[in-house]
Amino acid sequence: MAPKRPLRRKYLIKPAYQLKIAFTLAVAFILYSMVLAFILFYPLFQELQSSVSIEEQARISNIVLYLHARLWPAIFIVAVLVGLGAVFSSHRVFGPIYRFEAALKAFLKGDFSGRIKLRKHDNLKEMEGLFNEVAAYLEKEKSVEKNLHRTIKARLKEVSEILLSGDKAAAGQARAILLGVIKEMEAKAS
Repeated sequence: MAPKRPLRRKYLIKPAYQLKIAFTLAVAFILYSMVLAFILFYPLFQELQSSVSIEEQARISNIVLYLHARLWPAIFIVAVLVGLGAVFSSHRVFGPIYRFEAALKAFLKGDFSGRIKLRKHDNLKEMEGLFNEVAAYLEKEKSVEKNLHRTIKARLKEVSEILLSGDKAAAGQARAILLGVIKEMEAKAS
């Protein structure tokens, strides 16, 4: 059985951005359509101006009215479809961005265990692997840091107990432990 594809329940993930893109594309389409309408209607108006008979003017006027009745509703419907298409296509960009933002917020809180899993056709898919590698690296480094912290804490506690015992011979032992801790810290730092 094939694994279930992760679904996004919302198409407006970043409404401000997605609607701005949809509006921009719809307006651009309307502007392009106005240029098309000019190219289409201007020759007819020129012909209407130059025609001398009433019958020819009536024929051209009927053509212009027929085109107006068909063209403008079609342009409006297509502009709406262009806007909807922009929302749906931007969904494949803003969905991954939303997931990256959520994972980065977890990073800021110190949680490096999360990984990103994008859908097959999402944009930014190439970033998924890189991001997950960075997360794994940070998680490993955090684990190494915790282990070093535990080791240093245990050794300092040991040194503290030696020094509290008051034994002068033990002071050399405490000094050796401290030098070992310093060397281990320097080795981890480089």
